[in-house]
Amino acid sequence: MSKDPTFRDQYHIIYGFITIIKNTLLCIAIVVNRTLEVDNKTLAVASEIDLGTFHPLQKPTNP
Repeated sequence: MSKDPTFRDQYHIIYGFITIIKNTLLCIAIVVNRTLEVDNKTLAVASEIDLGTFHPLQKPTNP
């Protein structure tokens, strides 16, 4: 690093600012990820559901 005191002060300010932004984004990502996991568990469809047989509609034939 440079011996210039002005450069060091600016470097520390920029480094601190970037570190705060990085940590804030990481915290937001953890909260969003945890919220999505909880929502997926509550919306899960049971695997025992019987949906019946599938009978597609037949196309009418044109004369």
